[in-house]
Amino acid sequence: MSSNQNTFDNIGQQSSDAFNQGYNTLSNSISSAKESLNAGVDDLTKNVEGTKSFLDSNTMVVKFGFLILVVIVFTFLIRVGITLIAYFTQPGKHPYVVQGLLDGTEPVVVSQDPKSADYTPIFKSNNENTGLEFTWGVWLRMGKEVPSGTKYNHIFSKGDAPTGVDNLDVVNNSPGLYYGPSTNQLYVKMNTVKANDPTNTVTVDNIPIMKWFHVAIRMKNTVMDVYVNGTISGRAVLDHTPKQNYQDVVVNQNGGFAGKLSDLRYFAKALNVFEINSIVNNGPNMSTSKYATGVGEEDYYGYLSNIWYSSKV
Repeated sequence: MSSNQNTFDNIGQQSSDAFNQGYNTLSNSISSAKESLNAGVDDLTKNVEGTKSFLDSNTMVVKFGFLILVVIVFTFLIRVGITLIAYFTQPGKHPYVVQGLLDGTEPVVVSQDPKSADYTPIFKSNNENTGLEFTWGVWLRMGKEVPSGTKYNHIFSKGDAPTGVDNLDVVNNSPGLYYGPSTNQLYVKMNTVKANDPTNTVTVDNIPIMKWFHVAIRMKNTVMDVYVNGTISGRAVLDHTPKQNYQDVVVNQNGGFAGKLSDLRYFAKALNVFEINSIVNNGPNMSTSKYATGVGEEDYYGYLSNIWYSSKV
């Protein structure tokens, strides 16, 4: 009996010792945390008092430093504001020159004069890593009749209106797109700094008749590629630097061509083949252009699929 009593006493004593030890440890931890917190508060108070003392001082160094800080912040905010204003107000670099459907015989002049109501800015290619680059794209639907005679049919050109005996602009094609003559072919011309440069043209034969197709004229450095429905159909490697200009964009001049066009657009970069095919897959815009006077949406079906088109004619 005495042995059992001793055992219980030992267990009680051990439990009491463990409790006291845990209590002391917890008390020490709390005291240490309080001391650390008090030390941190004291440091913060000292820093605040030091900062307040620094700001309250009347030395020239403090005033000059504060003035420099204000100027730096103000300059930064001004630059950010100017950047945001320019971003939201500047014209786009990939504008629609003619958006929507337009008859091929309706002449249009898209001005490059900022004061004009019809101003659509076409920015010259500048400081690109690989040299000059841009892309022009347009949807076309040629009429049943192939143009006769010896004169080209004007579709569009960046430059002066065509004045040559063959209805070509001799000097300022940047680029120029023409139809014919006497055949269903497209004639693309890009003037260079050399007059009468024989290497600055691309001819695309056997273009579709009475069916929508897309033409992309892609310039990169001195290489001009012409894509029809997303497939490269002609290339010219120019011997001289392409000649850009600040002239208007003229469309359907001197009678234009028998057919329709849609979404004449300029891109201030050389589109890759995936970007061109994305445009092709979206199809032509059948909404009437603001420049149109009498063209409607009806009966202008048929593009890309020969089988679907043949069932309609």
